[in-house]
Amino acid sequence: MILSRISKYTSKCALLHKLLVFVYRHTIGKVVDRHRSNKMSNSFEALIVYISGMSSSPSYEIWPAFGTLLGLHRDNGPISHDLDIDFAAYHSNRDIILSNLKVNGAKVLKSYYHEGLGNAALQDVIEVPGVGEFDLFYFFDDEVVPYYHDFITGNSSIYIKNEIRGLTIRKIYLPLAGLKKIQWKGFSVYVPMNIEEHLAARYGEDFMIPNARWSYKSDRKNIITIGNDGYMRKFS
Repeated sequence: MILSRISKYTSKCALLHKLLVFVYRHTIGKVVDRHRSNKMSNSFEALIVYISGMSSSPSYEIWPAFGTLLGLHRDNGPISHDLDIDFAAYHSNRDIILSNLKVNGAKVLKSYYHEGLGNAALQDVIEVPGVGEFDLFYFFDDEVVPYYHDFITGNSSIYIKNEIRGLTIRKIYLPLAGLKKIQWKGFSVYVPMNIEEHLAARYGEDFMIPNARWSYKSDRKNIITIGNDGYMRKFS
């Protein structure tokens, strides 16, 4: 929220923007990140269990993704410095997944769209009352290597009341050779069949070594920037 306001009011002055972001990250930002990390750790297992129950449907699969998957595989739990809980599903199943989430009491807090792709929703932020929040990313499998998208704010971003326009959209390729079920603390959880190849493509061959300095924004492997016509819409 604070970073969004900094970007909103300093978008026309890159030097001031960099200075304020630097000050924020080394002061208030550290407190905010610590709070987010604690909140994530406290809801990690409950959300894994919640999604495990939802994934018992024969119509679709939802699986832990990115840092959440890495923590599950390497640390048997949340990564100590991670800030968010991420899951993934195939985009073709988005409508039925959101419908089932709502039936189970969850709600969509935010959605991220690609204006140039017919305003397709490519990422959702979900809240499960009493359990926690998570990001839901969507994979596409219409190319040789499956891919998903993420959204990054920048100097081109425009802040409106409940929206951010001008988000940079990136297309990120990750090998995904189907899914399998594993047992985690007595619960069935979907993970990529080629989990080590999958994680290495995102985090490097040394992904089993914790690296608190790794950043999704600075990473460049398997990534194509496709434009600045993404936008986020927040729902009340």
